[in-house]
Amino acid sequence: MERTGPRGAAFVGFLFLLVGVFLVLLGATRLFDLGVIGNYVSSISSQDIEIIQRIGATGSYMLILYGIIAFALSIGFFQQQEWAAGGGFVLILISLVSTGFIAWEQYSLFGLSVMSTTLSMVTCLVMALILVYLIVARGWK
Repeated sequence: MERTGPRGAAFVGFLFLLVGVFLVLLGATRLFDLGVIGNYVSSISSQDIEIIQRIGATGSYMLILYGIIAFALSIGFFQQQEWAAGGGFVLILISLVSTGFIAWEQYSLFGLSVMSTTLSMVTCLVMALILVYLIVARGWK
């Protein structure tokens, strides 16, 4: 019996839902971690710490936005919409690069001692899995 719908749409939709949760959590935990950055780096002045917190907060809000977009794309994948594959590929490329840099930054500042470092590494791995799947499967069909 041959299936009429795309076979991998539900799988990719679930992975996008997972990535959406991870990105929202990562954005929220980064906001918390940036509040305590002064405890880890004592040689930076308080004015510089404030600048780091403001710039980092912008990146954290972008991660939360990426997570919300991933939720919307997961709904598109579950409904087998064609726009979800293109939008998902673009979102994965953009958020994989930004989350990869965040993982590197968090690891160099805090090591594995904060939750956002581990969460960003796991998110990168899941997004890399989605990217490989989308390339190998030529979309989600």
